[in-house]
Amino acid sequence: MTVSDWTKGWRRLSLREQRLIMAAGVLILLLAGYQFLYRPLIDYRANALSDLEAARTQTAVTLAAASELAALRDAAKGREARRNDVDIRQAVSQTAQRLGVTITRIQPDPSDGLNVWIDDVGSELLFDWLLLLQDEHGVHAAKASVQKNERADTPTLRAQLLLRPGAPS
Repeated sequence: MTVSDWTKGWRRLSLREQRLIMAAGVLILLLAGYQFLYRPLIDYRANALSDLEAARTQTAVTLAAASELAALRDAAKGREARRNDVDIRQAVSQTAQRLGVTITRIQPDPSDGLNVWIDDVGSELLFDWLLLLQDEHGVHAAKASVQKNERADTPTLRAQLLLRPGAPS
């Protein structure tokens, strides 16, 4: 179809039909302008405001987490300072005596650790002692060799441990 065909078809319509088609065209243009121009501009402002509020909330959460992290870091530094004040040999001896763990032999290790031998200890008592060492003094078991004692009356363990200061690696 060419333009002349369109104009001929337009002229064949009655004046009433032409006005109806023009009114429909104007209405379609108004709706398209509202949908694709006006509405996105209004929505953009509302979306920008909600994004701003979300960013403010996220900033508040981040700042709260940062302050909590700083407080935890300060508390950890304080615990580490207290842990460093106590000699590893002294910490091992004191906690063992407090819990009733009988240490058979203690020998320094060249890697800034301490080799500890225990010949007769219950499993629960051994693990409680190791947890106490770690929690109170920052001493952890870097190596452990644990064997069951062959006595039939009460099940006990024989352990050889390499204890080191600091966090486990």
